[in-house]
Amino acid sequence: MFNPKHKAEQTMKRTLYAWLLALPLLILSSCVSQQNINKNYGSFRPDQIRLEMSMADYNYLGDVTVEVEYKTYLGIFHKLLTVNGEPYNPRFVTKTNIRMNQRVSLGKMKKALYKVTDLYPNADFILPVSEQEIIEHMPMGRIKKRTMTFKVFAIANVAEKARQEQLETQNQQLQRQATTLQAQMQILQQQLTQTEQQLESALRQAAANDADRNRSTNRRR
Repeated sequence: MFNPKHKAEQTMKRTLYAWLLALPLLILSSCVSQQNINKNYGSFRPDQIRLEMSMADYNYLGDVTVEVEYKTYLGIFHKLLTVNGEPYNPRFVTKTNIRMNQRVSLGKMKKALYKVTDLYPNADFILPVSEQEIIEHMPMGRIKKRTMTFKVFAIANVAEKARQEQLETQNQQLQRQATTLQAQMQILQQQLTQTEQQLESALRQAAANDADRNRSTNRRR
């Protein structure tokens, strides 16, 4: 026999069980999730910031010339030969990115720009001033030598320090070169001394041989 009261009790029990099962999930979800949304529509925030500077705010440090030489085959294949006058070794590559005007195409010259940052590590403004490209035609290809010259500047308040560091770097390079030349001169002096000794020994031997021949001739007479 249908009992409405019993049916209502079963419905309430199912609803209670459903809430008891959903309550832990709601508690866990509220503990492990967090969302923060911040919006600022203030008109006082600038879209651009510009720093107005002229050449009077910079001091000139010096010029740097970089170069690369490479071969092209059939206009497609390329082989880099030298970077800044030194043979190119693909195992040891230094690539330097300096932001330039879009009209300045660097390409392979990026592998030679390390010379600029090595000579002037405190540079603030680098200006490309000239570019030269020498092309030597050969069967099925070309040999290209590309040279670029840059003028290097630093902000006035740090230019003097940068210039002193540059002079110190140049002095260190000159000292290393002088040490290398002195070592080479010592080697050449040793070789010259050995050559003189060998020459004197040869002359003495030749004189002894002449004396022996003269004595032999006299005995025969």
